[in-house]
Amino acid sequence: MINKVIIIILILAGLQSCDLFSTRAPEQPDVGSSSFMPPTDPYIVIYNLTNAITEKNADNYRKCFSDLDSLNLGFQFIPSAEAIATYSGTFARWDVNAEVNAFKSMISRLNEETRPSILLPPNSDVPLGPDSVLYTADYKLEIRHSIVNIPTDFSGKIRMTIIKDKSGLFSISTWYDIDPPAGDSTKSWSILKALFYNY
Repeated sequence: MINKVIIIILILAGLQSCDLFSTRAPEQPDVGSSSFMPPTDPYIVIYNLTNAITEKNADNYRKCFSDLDSLNLGFQFIPSAEAIATYSGTFARWDVNAEVNAFKSMISRLNEETRPSILLPPNSDVPLGPDSVLYTADYKLEIRHSIVNIPTDFSGKIRMTIIKDKSGLFSISTWYDIDPPAGDSTKSWSILKALFYNY
């Protein structure tokens, strides 16, 4: 009887030492995954832009903008009228780096589980030539942050010139932002960029 007890104790001790019954630590999520697609079509640029915003992915956000400075086709942002009147100094030197820095500032102030919400429909585009289109759409953007003096809801209209480079890929060359219509209490995307850029 004593031998059986000793054998059972030895078996249990052996099982415990090999961690057979221990709880596994949960696997980390695959943070390397990305929904970014090669922008072989202008609408893929809009798809990539909206996904980069909702995924809070600054690298993919940066890839949406033109960097063809040698051809004078580098990214240009023309802010809304209210933003120009209020933040003219901020937008005087706006470029791709300022665009990305404002985005990084915004996402850094969101909780890990909080994601921006954006409505940017694939409205009709107007060809400007064989290698560019004009994309126009109304937008709604919701940023659920906890900063007291910054709004959380933004809306307006965008007009983007989307161009094709020598490799056949499209990117945003020019972005015009237009204030929401009169009577709409929300602010434009330009205001969002300026507030977080200066925060």
